[in-house]
Amino acid sequence: MRKNTQLINIYEESGYCDIPSWVESQYNFIFSTGGRGTGKTYGALQYVIKNNIKFIYLRRTQTEIDEIFTPMLSPFKSLNEDHGWSINPFKLTKTVSYFSKSHTDDKNVIKPTGKPLGYLMALSVIANIRGFDASDVDLMIYDEFIPETHKKRMRGEAEALLNAYETINRNRELKGLKPLKLLCLSNANELANPIYIYLKIVNKVWKMREIGQEIYADNSRGLCVITLDKSEISAKKADTALYRLTKGTAFFDMAIANKFKAVSSSTIKSMPLKEYIPVLVIGELCFYEHKSRAEIYVSEHVSGVVKTYGTSKSDRLMIKKVYNWIWIAYLNQYFIFENLMLEVLFLDYFTETC
Repeated sequence: MRKNTQLINIYEESGYCDIPSWVESQYNFIFSTGGRGTGKTYGALQYVIKNNIKFIYLRRTQTEIDEIFTPMLSPFKSLNEDHGWSINPFKLTKTVSYFSKSHTDDKNVIKPTGKPLGYLMALSVIANIRGFDASDVDLMIYDEFIPETHKKRMRGEAEALLNAYETINRNRELKGLKPLKLLCLSNANELANPIYIYLKIVNKVWKMREIGQEIYADNSRGLCVITLDKSEISAKKADTALYRLTKGTAFFDMAIANKFKAVSSSTIKSMPLKEYIPVLVIGELCFYEHKSRAEIYVSEHVSGVVKTYGTSKSDRLMIKKVYNWIWIAYLNQYFIFENLMLEVLFLDYFTETC
């Protein structure tokens, strides 16, 4: 691998994303959203095969993993065609599969050739896997880590990903080895996705989009976020049949413009707390009522002694029952949030099914 560097090249000269530069950087946790066809998954899988890197290809559910066994849905389909490869998935156990070079025997059955190149796993079942030795795995590719809006959310999804990372990484760093790299790739479906919420980077990504910044890095956390907003490939695809048809729609915004679904219709700004009276704390949110006008301000700062709730199932049920007026006030646009992250959490508390 290339020597680590803080400088990351977002795109190759071809216009596709520069996966080698991302993975070979100093960052261990890389999250990227980009339009369809910008080279995210293709580039990541091409990179691991060409560099003989053992990898795990992760998807959210076992159903998504099982679909990969359909040739038309395999992430290696285009790579096989472009490079003359014959890499296919094979079952190892009920919930663990692997990619391998393959050949067709005299009965026209596709069979693996050689050792596994990488593994396929589902986030929903990885916690149940025992005795799996992944010490030779250097990169975990979590594809489509932001689910499409119509797909059911997985409770504790962010924690499941972190536990999956711990399962694979184990104690390699304590042995003086390099940590596992995590590369998360997706279209821009939901800015308020479980992983961004848990890592508390919703505000960071939102601000990136506001100022046209394509990369954000936190050296202390080993974290890097890349948004492919200026992709030449997306610009070219915008003038193809499907996207001429769908220009101006949410589908176009996601697939081409790399725009997240709108998450806020509220006022987002910091207000002087002296104008408000604290009334309630829910998790990380402190609710204030204005002293003279019909207005609720939500801040991270807790002032005074007020009724406090956590975010457990029982707490959320009680909140919805006793403080229904808060939800009504929100629907009537009487709210101001100190930052976008607070609105995201508010919606999570009040709209998630308990």
